[in-house]
Amino acid sequence: MVVFVHGGAWGSGYPWMYTLLCHGLFAAIRPSRVIFIGYHTYPDTRIPEQVGLTAAASRSVVRCVLTAHFAARVT
Repeated sequence: MVVFVHGGAWGSGYPWMYTLLCHGLFAAIRPSRVIFIGYHTYPDTRIPEQVGLTAAASRSVVRCVLTAHFAARVT
């Protein structure tokens, strides 16, 4: 699994802009999933909030993966 946070220097860009890049870039390592994490960009929000949102999304991904992993092992 690859978790991808789009670039844009916190001021531009959207996850959909990186779809082709990720499919091509990560095809060689064949991850089972590529998860895109997006965030609100400047000036709608500031860097501390962007970092917080990105961290919260990352924690959510980890929780989901762990939950799915343990659920699969139990069944």
